[in-house]
Amino acid sequence: GMRNANEELINFTLDKWEQTGNPELEKLARSLRRGLQLAKWLRFAGAGIIGIMLVLLIVNILVVLLPFIVVGIGLFIAAQIFIFNNND
Repeated sequence: GMRNANEELINFTLDKWEQTGNPELEKLARSLRRGLQLAKWLRFAGAGIIGIMLVLLIVNILVVLLPFIVVGIGLFIAAQIFIFNNND
C-alpha cells in the first residue's frame, strides 16, 4: 500500500544520495537507513511511532549539536596550538 510506496521512495532517495560521491550525504544516507531499519524493527514490536520519534529526536539533537561540537573541537585545537606556540 501507501507505506510501501513511501518506503520505496525513501530507499530510492537514499540510494541516489549514496551515489553522489559526497561523503557527508553518504554518511547521512547511511545513518537514515539505519534509523529506518530500527524504526521498522520497532514498528514490528508495536512501538513504531515512539521509535520513529526517538530516531527523529536523536537526529535533530545531533544536527543541532554537531556545529557546537565541531566548533568546540576547533577551539580546543586552536588553543592547544596557541599555547604550544607561546611556550618558548
